[in-house]
Amino acid sequence: MPGYRAHLACALGLYGIVLFLVGSTLQSWMVGLGGLVAMGAGALFPDIDIKSKGQHYLYRIYALILIIVLFFYWRYSTQMWIDLIICIALITIAPMLARHRGITHSPPFIMLLGLGVWVIGAGLYPAHTATLFFYAVCFMLGALSHVWLDKRRIFFYK
Repeated sequence: MPGYRAHLACALGLYGIVLFLVGSTLQSWMVGLGGLVAMGAGALFPDIDIKSKGQHYLYRIYALILIIVLFFYWRYSTQMWIDLIICIALITIAPMLARHRGITHSPPFIMLLGLGVWVIGAGLYPAHTATLFFYAVCFMLGALSHVWLDKRRIFFYK
């Protein structure tokens, strides 16, 4: 079973391919950085349901995102930031209710989660539809690469 380093390395390589394909269409370097974070979070997401180093790092990423969102809520105090805080809470808590290699390792669930978050976000904030879609695709690709590595057993180290 690949460890978190293998999952992150695969996601980083995959993100390089994504940047090669669509990098010139990105609106700013911040969107590109957000895509990289989404890809890394997606690569670690399927193992959120088990105590591991990957889970530890994923929760650190979620904590960092939460701190940033709380800062923006404190600064701009709009409903959008409260919505994001609620989404982060649901995403971090929900997988803990499932068994390991259950729903979080299911490609249909990963696709539904990514597209569902994108549809809800695009409905609430239509001005950010393209950026949210990019983040959703990066997250889904990262998570699907995790599942693919687990099934292929390409790397045999932790």
